[in-house]
Amino acid sequence: MTDQTPAPVRRRRSLGFLTPDRIVDAAMEIMERDGAEALTFRRLGADLGVDHTAVLRHFRGKDDLLLALTHRLLVESLEGFAPSAEWRATLADLARRVRRACRAHPHAAALVAGRTARRDAEFAGADIVLGALLDAGLRGREAASCYRALVDITLAYSAFEATQLTLSDDAMAGDRGAWRRDYLALPPTATPTSPRSPPPGRRGRRGPVRGRPRTLPRRRRTPRRPRRPRRPRLTAPRNVPHRRRRRRPARAEAAASQRPGGQGRCGAGSQVRISFIRATGAS
Repeated sequence: MTDQTPAPVRRRRSLGFLTPDRIVDAAMEIMERDGAEALTFRRLGADLGVDHTAVLRHFRGKDDLLLALTHRLLVESLEGFAPSAEWRATLADLARRVRRACRAHPHAAALVAGRTARRDAEFAGADIVLGALLDAGLRGREAASCYRALVDITLAYSAFEATQLTLSDDAMAGDRGAWRRDYLALPPTATPTSPRSPPPGRRGRRGPVRGRPRTLPRRRRTPRRPRRPRRPRLTAPRNVPHRRRRRRPARAEAAASQRPGGQGRCGAGSQVRISFIRATGAS
């Protein structure tokens, strides 16, 4: 007879310990350890020791879970915060707290920094910012526009830093070295406006090159040639009647008829009239 040992029965933990805060804590740990791509409901269930369907009892889907992560970052930002008597100090302190929370959880911040949580912590933060702007003297639409600009700039910069912190050491070193290596290796025709320095190994005007680009020398402006003055256009004045040709007087016609070599411009009829004038003695 062979002894058949029974297979160990895997016992599920009681679901009484499973709370939304416990699930959010586990999601934060998964992302900070293995990246945002590793966050799935099956992974959450495996880490919590429950079936993944038990997580769906608290969150309707992954988007609802991401909004809970956004709320967690805002809760950590506002923890222990008290508005200052001066509105500039209030806004500066709140922005630093948001940045600090995003740097503490870079994978979560890079994933949810642009989301709107629609929860109590976000409402409280909005009320603090608007109160500071009202103390600064802003009202109405102007205060709302400044609120949106301040919040967007703070979250955008915090998410930018968080994304950089999620990179590996090799990737971060490659990005930082690109400014001193790849950009300076480009030909001048490709980037004519970028600042450049001499190639490595050569000495510049102020000493050896240490990888810091120099500013471009100022361009010498060639003096422009003086422009020739424009000649005025000789155009006929408008609304001027044309000059009529004057008729010759009778004395001019008589003088023309006395030219030697013929009758000149006068015809036979003109000479008859001239002889008649001489006979009558008229002037």
